[in-house]
Amino acid sequence: MLEPLAGRLKWERTSYGIRVEIPARVGPMAGLLGPLIGIGMAGFAFRYLSRTEMAPSGEARLVHSWIGIGICAGAICALGSWLLRILTARTVLTLDPTETRIQRRILGFDWQTRSFSTVGLSDLEYIPPPRIWSEQKDSDPVTSEIQFHAGDRTHSFAAGVTESEARALIGKMMEVYDFPKFP
Repeated sequence: MLEPLAGRLKWERTSYGIRVEIPARVGPMAGLLGPLIGIGMAGFAFRYLSRTEMAPSGEARLVHSWIGIGICAGAICALGSWLLRILTARTVLTLDPTETRIQRRILGFDWQTRSFSTVGLSDLEYIPPPRIWSEQKDSDPVTSEIQFHAGDRTHSFAAGVTESEARALIGKMMEVYDFPKFP
């Protein structure tokens, strides 16, 4: 059963390690942007369909109407999928001494899964937001993350994690495996 870890993070102990759920960070504009896009689409539909009356013949008017309805339906589908993504997306970190798995899920379905040998991971660290954002109480959803090295590549996860959430998560991860630091 998942228990609160810090902030938005929830975790549970597994037989050999931990499992942590990190919900996607919804930025402050998400609550405003969805309704604004909806109002804009309604305005477009009204304007487009009102111009249908100016079409010269019945057949052209019908084609014009269907084009407008198709454009509005496509925009509504795009808006709906965007809202589903930002409201239901989460990252699931499963860590044990042999394997680290990072899954990105939307609506509970795996969208992307990356697996690593835990022994090959190093340099686990929190990357704070740039200086301009650090003056604010919370970090910008796009700029903070947790990074680690696997082989010759740097990987990241937990975009938008706050410093307190990152400290708590890294602490739990270090209980399972002592990630080495390389210069």
